[in-house]
Amino acid sequence: MPPSNSVQCPRCRTRFDDRAWDALDLSERIEAAEVGRFMRKWSGDECIEVRTCGFCKAPIPARRVRALQ
Repeated sequence: MPPSNSVQCPRCRTRFDDRAWDALDLSERIEAAEVGRFMRKWSGDECIEVRTCGFCKAPIPARRVRALQ
């Protein structure tokens, strides 16, 4: 997770804390194994989540720690 525990929309600059982020529509999750093919150092417990901004509908990618299932 980002150190500030918030994610910012790149288009409208709205910030989402963890609770608000989890409430946004998930459009894609790129798992660690896939990201690791392109990134030299990537933790196995992290993924990239892409969610849709609740205000302007832009896609927001964010590096996130996967919850234990």
